[in-house]
Amino acid sequence: MGSSCVSARTATARCLGNHMHSSMQSGVDCIATGCSPTTVRGSRKRHRSRHGPTQQPKGARARREDAALVQRTLRVGFTLPGRTFEMSQTTNPNGSGSAAATIELRTEYRALPEHGGTFRLLVRVVAPDVRDPQRQRPPLDLAFIVDRSGSMAGGGLEMAKRGVEHALQLLDERDTVSLTLFDDVVEMPTPQRAFSTGTRRGVARRLAAYQPRGSTNLTEGWLLGCAQLAPIADGVSPLIRRPGKPVCRALLLTDGMANVGITDPHEITRHAAELQRRGITTTTFGVGEHFDEELLGRMADAGGGRYHYIARTSDIPRVFAGELGELLSMALRDVTLSLRTPSTWQVQLINDIPHSRQEHTVEVTLGEMSSNEERLLIWDIELPPLARGSWERLEANIRWRDVSGAVEQQASASLNLQAQSDPGPGDDHVLDIAAEIYAARARSDALRHNRAGNYSAARGALEKYLQSAPQSPAGLAMARELLDEIPVYSRIQAPDEMKQRHFSNRRTARQQRDHTSDPA
Repeated sequence: MGSSCVSARTATARCLGNHMHSSMQSGVDCIATGCSPTTVRGSRKRHRSRHGPTQQPKGARARREDAALVQRTLRVGFTLPGRTFEMSQTTNPNGSGSAAATIELRTEYRALPEHGGTFRLLVRVVAPDVRDPQRQRPPLDLAFIVDRSGSMAGGGLEMAKRGVEHALQLLDERDTVSLTLFDDVVEMPTPQRAFSTGTRRGVARRLAAYQPRGSTNLTEGWLLGCAQLAPIADGVSPLIRRPGKPVCRALLLTDGMANVGITDPHEITRHAAELQRRGITTTTFGVGEHFDEELLGRMADAGGGRYHYIARTSDIPRVFAGELGELLSMALRDVTLSLRTPSTWQVQLINDIPHSRQEHTVEVTLGEMSSNEERLLIWDIELPPLARGSWERLEANIRWRDVSGAVEQQASASLNLQAQSDPGPGDDHVLDIAAEIYAARARSDALRHNRAGNYSAARGALEKYLQSAPQSPAGLAMARELLDEIPVYSRIQAPDEMKQRHFSNRRTARQQRDHTSDPA
């Protein structure tokens, strides 16, 4: 099929439409602790704590599987000095075989300081291990969108070609693919089609014919690629061969800025969010030192995908393979965490992750999680003075869909904390993780000021961390690192240096893997 060109307005109209809705069922497995993590796998497992004797989960022994019930709820709990833990598990027998996530709550202190002040909360979410040769991995619907503008000369486009070709080696007949290239003109040599050996050869052959030229109509190229996925996401494409929600992912690779067509970052980000709600996610790859890392990061955040920085074109195949590997090992979809606290508490999420707030509940969008993937979220909680001996309650809930998108599951955990005059020593594990997240946040703030030429504000962002660094081994080590970095953020930085720091800070905040270090 020959190539075709589509205007940005047409592509936008084809991409943006009614939101997708689906009815869900419930099911789960969960864990909550305030000290050492222990997974609860069933009514016969015991919860072990380094603060007290082994205890049988309350009420768990009496519960039995009952297929006649539409759903069941299992609650277990135990009490330690200053804390009471409760876990709630809701499962759907009809969704048997669905892998479940685990959630853990862990506080800086064993009790609440009655005089008030700040303490840290660690929320740990872990995806299940789904590495099973017999497991049916999710079919993928991929749109490869490649910048072929003049700045991709000097090896960039050739490495992009290698990256696409390498990624195609990981696909099979369950998948669909398309290929879009753009400079100031957008071309689509391969519309969305079922994958086959012939498709792989055809994409490689068409891709090989392209050479760098022109400007960068990034938005139009991206929207046209997403438009190829829209019929699949809407459930009206003849390419759909299986039930369940499809995995539609646009893979955008560029080394430049949006300088033709739609260039406003807010408008581009709005399109990414709308596409994500519709079921089309976007991962962005920035190559070299001339692209807009802030724009690509925002597109990935709003679009429900990942942002990758590729400093060396030779890393493109490795990073493409890593991105697809995470999709192929997907364990959970549409993961959302909510944290509910008492009305008098002031709560702030330190991780730089999209979230929203409604009254006393903060909801965090975690998106997809691959096999065994771990997310660590640090919260600053400001307490008012409390009555000695009074109890306060934290509640956390995670919701997700299975890989097919057909079954919704959830897990909840709660932590009851008592106000005491002596809350106990700080937990070094919580403080060490907090130190890493705080430092990434401070560096991101410093980098933003540095980019704007406000070097005194950049220095101030790092000094603010030094004044409040967690008193733990990692916290003090991080303080020394940031002290040494103050001169770096107080001067003009080279573009590649700035992009590497930007990506490193994002990875830390999101616990995202850097695939440039993967084996070749």
